[in-house]
Amino acid sequence: MTDRTLGLSSVVIAAAIPMFIVLFGLAAAVGMPAAAQSDPRLAVTFFHDQPAFAVGLFVNSIVMHVAVVVLAVGLFGRLRSTSDVAVIGVVFGIAWAVLDITQSSIAYGAMVSASSADPATVDAIAKAMQNAAHLGGGIWVLSIAFTTGSVFSRAHRSAAAVVGAIFALHVLIVPIVPAWWTLEYIGLPLFFGWTAIALLRGAVARQGSLAAKLQGA
Repeated sequence: MTDRTLGLSSVVIAAAIPMFIVLFGLAAAVGMPAAAQSDPRLAVTFFHDQPAFAVGLFVNSIVMHVAVVVLAVGLFGRLRSTSDVAVIGVVFGIAWAVLDITQSSIAYGAMVSASSADPATVDAIAKAMQNAAHLGGGIWVLSIAFTTGSVFSRAHRSAAAVVGAIFALHVLIVPIVPAWWTLEYIGLPLFFGWTAIALLRGAVARQGSLAAKLQGA
């Protein structure tokens, strides 16, 4: 995969995260009660009556996490020679994507189809999968901090350490301090936006170098 492909995948991830906020904000504007964020029965009722929002959230999740897989696999090819941790990282990156897509399928599918399953049970299963997914995603981002070489700068790798730790700690802190989500929703788009810039800048630099060589020839 080219740096341009990976850079665009990182752009998709960075944009998809705030898109969740936009979609939930729009849902609230048309009547989703604030308590629906903590009461699965209210959430099921709203999304069943307003399936377009559930579909929008689900599609956004699919697009984002497919981009995660593309980026994780592509970065593995570039970072594996700089650190053995990259091997661990790609596994957890893919796990993040697969688990989050699965939990989205369970949660939003139950909401739209009016499943007979108990909403609280479905919510508990979905949240458990989401916690595992975010732990995996955090470990993947953390793994980037332990690489070396010229792919990413030292400052970028330091950011990976901070953002990865925040993301991985989701499972421990969010149940106690729900506002921890705010750090994730700020840190992750900024980190993946920075990653996109680094990769796309590298693609442009390589194109310029190739053009210069062709002119010289």
